[in-house]
Amino acid sequence: SAERIRAGLGERLGLAPAVVITDTFGRAWRSGVVNVAIGCAGLPALVDLRGTPDDRGRILEATVVALADEVAAASGLVIGKASRTPAALVRGLAFRGPSLPARALVRAPEDDLFRSSPLEAISSRRTIRSFGPGGVPREVLEEAIRAACTAPAPHHTRPWMFSVLESPGARRGLRAAMAAAWRADLERDGVPEAVIARRLARSDAVLGAAPVLIVPWVRFEGAHPYPDPERAGAEREMFLLSGGAAIQNLLLALHAQGFASAWISSTLFCQEETRAALGVEEGWRALGTVAVGRPPEGEPPPRPALALEEVARFL
Repeated sequence: SAERIRAGLGERLGLAPAVVITDTFGRAWRSGVVNVAIGCAGLPALVDLRGTPDDRGRILEATVVALADEVAAASGLVIGKASRTPAALVRGLAFRGPSLPARALVRAPEDDLFRSSPLEAISSRRTIRSFGPGGVPREVLEEAIRAACTAPAPHHTRPWMFSVLESPGARRGLRAAMAAAWRADLERDGVPEAVIARRLARSDAVLGAAPVLIVPWVRFEGAHPYPDPERAGAEREMFLLSGGAAIQNLLLALHAQGFASAWISSTLFCQEETRAALGVEEGWRALGTVAVGRPPEGEPPPRPALALEEVARFL
């Protein structure tokens, strides 16, 4: 370790040098490799300059210098890759602050923008029906809706809308309207009261626990008219498919920002009640409800194995 090397040098030479152990890394956003610090003792691996003035007197707001990495990169100019030079001596380096190890350079997982590939980020999304404490920042929701609106859409339209229910009153109003409509349907179907109560409670356990509900909508304005039912139906289905693509983008964008979500079909079965509860005009069709919140502690159970031959046909 860097501490052990530093202690050994101190015993033998009577000095207290700082020690940086280096390795060669590539970087996700640039070509080429560079020496970086993987061990550090006797100097601060990071120097936080936030709140201090620069050479023109302006206050630095985001500058945290990776001092150990700067030393490592400088040593690479001398050590080289084939020179068989095991170490470099850097003189005259001025620094302030307590010693800080190289592990301070590693971002926390939640701050690591390159922790997983885009494909891994897609496949790791799960439907989460319970949520941890805390709310969902408005900027997270806005970013997710922007991503949702990159979905493919027919005829160069943007046929979507998203009702974002952040206030408890708005969420309660929608849940009450949906519950009343569902109860009426189940009673009409002759479902026993005990079963009705159980189904309503199971649904409300998800929607009632989420700090945010999002109702996605689609409308068919811009659809091309056709005289025959088959093509007219296909035209309508195009818009519905576009709505589904927007919902998937929404779920993925929430997941990419570290938030949990679950798409629930609910509002599909009570269109008039949903429009009335949310003040949405005729012409919009609700496409379910997305419950959003912070993920609970622990990892979700593993996804069931996929037999590709059951879902794909290569011709």
